[in-house]
Amino acid sequence: MTRLQIVSPSLEFTLPGEVSKLFLKLNRDFTVSVLDTAQGQPTGEVGHWTFVYDQSMIVELPQRKAKYVANFRYSLKQGVMPDQYDKLKTGSYEAFDSNCSETMVGVKLGVEDKRVQCWVGYQTEPETRQAATETDLAAPLILAQTSSQ
Repeated sequence: MTRLQIVSPSLEFTLPGEVSKLFLKLNRDFTVSVLDTAQGQPTGEVGHWTFVYDQSMIVELPQRKAKYVANFRYSLKQGVMPDQYDKLKTGSYEAFDSNCSETMVGVKLGVEDKRVQCWVGYQTEPETRQAATETDLAAPLILAQTSSQ
């Protein structure tokens, strides 16, 4: 059975303990550039990113020996009642609003030390209004990632 997170639109995710911010620019060629600030300059550290269907993303940063995995944020639409929760599935698109400029709480996996930490991603650069073409399948996106240290 698939389990869904039931989240209201007003819920703000918080992480326990101290948090740090990591600013990433997701490039059209599926590379990632680490930035010094939210709208800042590349630090020289690079990695890769990919979608998992239309539901989540994976960011790999080899210099940090880490993979970041999280679902895109979704929340219940108004009118979905608690007695309907058991019937909801990952494909119940009519019951959920998607927000692709944020993630749910995800996990940061240490590739070598196998350490697991939580993180949440937020888009900090305005969304593009351009339609994608076959030669331009992704627009630049900047995520501000917060992870417990």
